[in-house]
Amino acid sequence: MERYPESRLLYAIREIEPDDCAPIRSVAEAWWGGPVESDCLTKWFFRHFRQTCFVAVKEGRIVGFVLGFLSQSLPDEAYIRLVMVAPDCRGTGIARALYDEFIETVRDLGRSAVVCVTAPSKSGSIAFHTRLGFRMDAQQRMAEGLPVCDDYDGRGGRRVVFRLELKDRV
Repeated sequence: MERYPESRLLYAIREIEPDDCAPIRSVAEAWWGGPVESDCLTKWFFRHFRQTCFVAVKEGRIVGFVLGFLSQSLPDEAYIRLVMVAPDCRGTGIARALYDEFIETVRDLGRSAVVCVTAPSKSGSIAFHTRLGFRMDAQQRMAEGLPVCDDYDGRGGRRVVFRLELKDRV
């Protein structure tokens, strides 16, 4: 279902398709600003998590995407793994629309919280998540004035862990 029809916002949001993998992989590094070491930019992810992964399409071109899934271990949670928007489309509401689509979908599927992470150096990402109502999870240590989790994904590095309680979001 398209909650954001193209005629209204100049782009449409739809469920991801396995055939979207190649076009997304072809732009990911340019959009990210460097190498993307993500296991979710594979066709299997697009095939097995379609219900909770979405693309924004403008004039036939993918201009953004959100990749997420329902946690199997934590039955109340959904997790946003990766979000990107084309540089020429940033600031147009696409990221918010992608998050809204994900959040409404996982709420409809019975989840009560959404979790995601970002690097402490990504001030724009931190501000964006805060504007959307996400709260930073308390962690065992602070770095750069933020609560950080060391080695969140087993690859080293620090991450700020965000949580959105869906009961708090209207």
